[in-house]
Order: sequence, then structure tokens, then C-alpha cells
Amino acid sequence: MSKRLFSAVAALTLAACGGENGLIPCSSETPLSITAQWNTNGQIATDVRGKVNVPLTATPVLSGVPATCAGKGEFVQDAALPSGLLLDRRTGVISGTPIKDIAFNAGSLVSIRLPGYNDTPILSKITISP
Repeated sequence: MSKRLFSAVAALTLAACGGENGLIPCSSETPLSITAQWNTNGQIATDVRGKVNVPLTATPVLSGVPATCAGKGEFVQDAALPSGLLLDRRTGVISGTPIKDIAFNAGSLVSIRLPGYNDTPILSKITISP
């Protein structure tokens, strides 16, 4: 069997049994209890704060993610981030330079998606001041 064909068969087999993005949970814990804090330019808080025209990097610090789920999730935007900021879906890092002031506190902004579980909101408040 060629290497390319073997890789394709392995990928199909993985997908068929649930695989990384399938319906099989990455943990037996139900429900998960995930909490998040954000390291924003060296400051730890439950929300993200920044200033207009000042570069911002916010890294999620999660607790409650089972070891069996490590590296299997992705981060998703539930609402638009302030102009100038982007979400890295793999790492959850929000970065960029915000271009206008805004205060968002109306539901979920960013969630973590783990195989077999509902999306878990991890950021609901972001404030960019003038």
C-alpha cells in the first residue's frame, strides 16, 4: 500500500470513529467545568482590556480542560472582535492593534470547542479605551 493511500485510509478511519473533530468526547467528564483568565500584555484578568492604537496580545489561561483533551480543541468567535484584533483559532490568542474604543459585555465573544462537547464560552467582556 502506498504511503499516500495509507495516510488517506488512516484519516478516513480516524474520522469514521469520531476522530479529533467527531462526536466522541475527548474525556469522560460530563459536563466539563472550564474557567478562563486572560494574560493581556502581562496583566491577568477574567476579561480583556486594551487601548486604542496600542498593540495588544491576550493569551487564554484555562483550567478544567482534561489532559485527554489537550491539543484537540479549537477556539471560535461567537461575535466580532473589535476592529484591528484577530483570534488565532489554534491557540486562542487575541492579538493586534485596536483602532477604536469599544466596550463589549453582551454574551459570549470567544468559546473553546472540544470534541464531543458543546462550545464553552471563555470570554464575555472586552474593553478598548481611548
